[in-house]
Amino acid sequence: MAAVMIQKTWRYYTAYSNFKQLNFLMGKAKIIQQRYRLWQLKNQTQKKLRKLRTDSIRVWGEMQH
Repeated sequence: MAAVMIQKTWRYYTAYSNFKQLNFLMGKAKIIQQRYRLWQLKNQTQKKLRKLRTDSIRVWGEMQH
């Protein structure tokens, strides 16, 4: 009976430790994903702004002629 209790406690401890580690890693992965998406959005926005600026400069140049 004591051996069963020790095994049960050990298995619970190892499973809980693995679960805590998994949760920790998933939290870190979530942060990395959020930062990547923000970086991607920033780059896309910068490209759109560059295109708008060049288009507006082109239109202004056409109006000047």
